[in-house]
Amino acid sequence: MAMNPFAALAPSNPRVQEMCDAVVRCDGETERRADANETFMVSTALQAAGIDAVQYIYPDLMFRQFAPLDTQVGPGADSYTWQEYDITGMAVVVANYGDDLPDVSAYVKTNTGYCKSLGDSFSYTTQDLRRVIEARQQGRMGLVLDVERIALAREMIERKKDVICATGDATSNLPGMLNNANVTLLTASSPATGSSKSWTGGDKIGTEMLKDLRTGLSTVYTQSKGRHYASVIGMSIDYAMKLAMTPLVPGAITTGTQPTVLETFIASQSAMERPIKIIAWNRMATADAAGTGNRVMFLQSTPDVLKLIEPLPFQAQSPQANNLRWKVPCESRFGGILIKRPLALAYMDFV
Repeated sequence: MAMNPFAALAPSNPRVQEMCDAVVRCDGETERRADANETFMVSTALQAAGIDAVQYIYPDLMFRQFAPLDTQVGPGADSYTWQEYDITGMAVVVANYGDDLPDVSAYVKTNTGYCKSLGDSFSYTTQDLRRVIEARQQGRMGLVLDVERIALAREMIERKKDVICATGDATSNLPGMLNNANVTLLTASSPATGSSKSWTGGDKIGTEMLKDLRTGLSTVYTQSKGRHYASVIGMSIDYAMKLAMTPLVPGAITTGTQPTVLETFIASQSAMERPIKIIAWNRMATADAAGTGNRVMFLQSTPDVLKLIEPLPFQAQSPQANNLRWKVPCESRFGGILIKRPLALAYMDFV
């Protein structure tokens, strides 16, 4: 009789221990017992697959680059609170024994966010496990369980987080960062010739695109009274490519002496000692008020401005027997993105 090869993954689990004693038949023939080395080898294969899966990179999932991770919310939390506030008042020069000291106040709004579980699963059939055990018995040590299934399970959870971080999930009360009602909404300038405000619409020239970028930056700086300065700009992939390929001077050939809009913008920010990071995110292409067009986001990406709430990034649970396969439930705990200082952000739409 062969022992459950998954047993070593969670030896303290009574249910798993019970499954360890279960009988598994190999191809309907005589029963064989998998020795401790076989059990350990399959467990190691699963662990290796999990490690490889966590190392996968999903280039189109960019939400983690905008907001620092909050480490204060634990996996067991069902909710969390944060404050949005604005400070008023100013110190003054006072005469000796002066009694006219001004009040310094902080207008605080307390918000409550919620943490929800995200889940999916992957599975291996009993035949998959037999192949691994058979390879071990024949000395083929290099054969391990493939990482594609666990990697796919993790990717699907990451993609759900990507959607939530963009526009939130109203049903589950999970906030996103592209549609916060307290963030200033700008409208891009009209072109000198034509009517399309879009950077890819064909009417705007390089200098007009550069004007829109600088308008977004100045808005964050002025509305926060100099407290915040945008360090990150999020935009769609096609908008980022347009800035990178459009010459600042109409009709100019982009060579070393004819910079593009993006090169000019980056260089001017560096000269001011205000470096800027451009993040191309596919979610921005349909993030405007109508949900059908481009939105550009300007923000200061620091922990006092916004945070990513992720109490439990990803966890594969103990395998469970399900007919002729072993099902591995996967979960994560997620709370979306909270924005603490809306004045440190600005949106720009193009309609």
